[in-house]
Amino acid sequence: MAKILKIAAVIAVNVGAVFFPQLLPLAISLDAGLITQALAPPPSLGGTQTGFKSDPKAPIPICVGRTFTGGNIVYTKTHGDKNEYLTLVTVLSLGPAQSIDSTSADKEVVTFTGGNADGDFHDRMWIDLQLGLCPEPDELDTGIGDPPGWTDDSKLSGLTAVMLTIRYDGKGDTTLVQVPKMGWLGHFVKGYDPRLDSTYPGGSGDQRWNDESTWEWSENPYIIGLTFAIAWHQNSVRVGGVGMTVDTIDVSGFVEGANVCDANSWKIGGSFTTSDDKWGVLKSILQAGGGEPIKEGATLSCIVNTPRVPIATISNNDIIGSGSIPANKTRRDRFNGVIPTYRSEDHDWEVVPAGEVRNSTYLAEDGTERTRQIDYSLVQCAAGDTPDQAAQLAGYDIANAREADNIVLPCKLKWIGYRPGDCLECDADETGLDGKQLIVQKRSLDPATGAVTLTLRTEDPDKHAWALGLVGVPAPTTTKNGVPTFAAPNAGNWSLAAEMVIGEDLSLPALHITGNTNDDPNVDLVLFDVRSYSPGAGVDDNWASLGTADPGVANKLVTDGIGANSSYEVSIRYQYSKIFLRGITPRLILGPVTTGSASTTSGRWATTTGGRWMTSTGGQWVLDN
Repeated sequence: MAKILKIAAVIAVNVGAVFFPQLLPLAISLDAGLITQALAPPPSLGGTQTGFKSDPKAPIPICVGRTFTGGNIVYTKTHGDKNEYLTLVTVLSLGPAQSIDSTSADKEVVTFTGGNADGDFHDRMWIDLQLGLCPEPDELDTGIGDPPGWTDDSKLSGLTAVMLTIRYDGKGDTTLVQVPKMGWLGHFVKGYDPRLDSTYPGGSGDQRWNDESTWEWSENPYIIGLTFAIAWHQNSVRVGGVGMTVDTIDVSGFVEGANVCDANSWKIGGSFTTSDDKWGVLKSILQAGGGEPIKEGATLSCIVNTPRVPIATISNNDIIGSGSIPANKTRRDRFNGVIPTYRSEDHDWEVVPAGEVRNSTYLAEDGTERTRQIDYSLVQCAAGDTPDQAAQLAGYDIANAREADNIVLPCKLKWIGYRPGDCLECDADETGLDGKQLIVQKRSLDPATGAVTLTLRTEDPDKHAWALGLVGVPAPTTTKNGVPTFAAPNAGNWSLAAEMVIGEDLSLPALHITGNTNDDPNVDLVLFDVRSYSPGAGVDDNWASLGTADPGVANKLVTDGIGANSSYEVSIRYQYSKIFLRGITPRLILGPVTTGSASTTSGRWATTTGGRWMTSTGGQWVLDN
């Protein structure tokens, strides 16, 4: 018998900074060092999202979009008679969440009625959920006893959490003998969308950046990115995100990015934690939307990959002083292929590689394949879809690797009005960039000279059609080792005949069923059903039970309810009752067969009990008293 999986030691459950120190505010700043970090690849985010793990001191996870998580167990305790119950409390995410949509055990969805699991887990598993309101009106309670130390004050306010109670006993097959790997699918944290704020120019709606009760759920990368920069607060304390105000954020840049993502169907989903590097998280969020954050002086801005039209032209006369125009990127940095990784619902929400994305024109120029793997950690693909978003982002990364960037041009004061993301055309032959399009990356003003320094990169307008036209190739799937499926009983093992029972003074029509389960040692019970034959009846229509038989050899004679000169079908099903092999097979349908005529000679009917049945020639059964 498998041993019970042991979860980490029990922790105290009082809510507050003593047990959740990560809720305390942290001093966060976006200093000049972040500029150099922007040039590095996005870091991996902390933790294993789908793992069902125990670490009461772990940072709080923040789940975004529609995603699946195993959460982090913060409380576990046995209780009840002979400690037959195990109760666990799992934090899924910072709250409040929009919804928790489903619960899975060992990768199979479990439904619940009144908190009690349906199906195989009925009376073995109970659940209670909270979305993470602040404050929560009630503590989590599955209704199965009182777990030690869990009181009315154990509310975990502000956290999306689950209480799970499991009944287990290693001695029998009516209880669980190990803790399943649990997971939850949900629509998680809410965000601020300026487009739904009537106080923002062009916005319409009741959302306000400083009133989280007005925020709504979103899976738009730039809405989540803007919200992360503003931060989530509870009781006026920042609990996740950076903590900026909108007057230090280029909100219009995030709105542009949000509109591009809506047009391209680019979405975000996944998780990070309150202890992850803030700049790294913001880069990963905007990476899912085909962009990147930009630190522009004291303002946070961003750039998104999208087709643009030049809105101004830089000439020789506009440039003052000495600029810097780097040489083209080295061959090593100009890759022509990418293997993108993404999170896939078809692969149980694990991170998997999509098919390779390669640009044939660049390959011809390079003469050899140069391939990189790029992790798109917050890009997901819903069940049945192709990972087009991951492929398109990979296409942009390939194309952008060919662009020259960090071009610095000091310009006249009139260029102060151009912001990151604007597209310019170069008509300055002294720069060697004559005729090229340029994207503004950053701008700065020297008050002493009045010079506006623009940092730019080249822009190939043809790359957009190629990148946005890419279709992702999903990772191959394999057959799940989940709940087993069963085949109907072997037709060669069973037979049905219509016969006559001949007794003293009577004869009765009967159905005679014979067969065995000798080829299947896992059968626990054989189920017999009968119905009058009706052409076209559904497989599961109109059956009446004939009872059951233990596995082995069955020899069943049926007379009750069997009419004369009538056609019948009989079905055979097997039942499996072992803890890891539970279920009932489809029906093996035998027949139809047609009974003969009943007759009596004296009015005294013999019974079919108390005697011994013997077969005789001609298909008749004779009762020997």
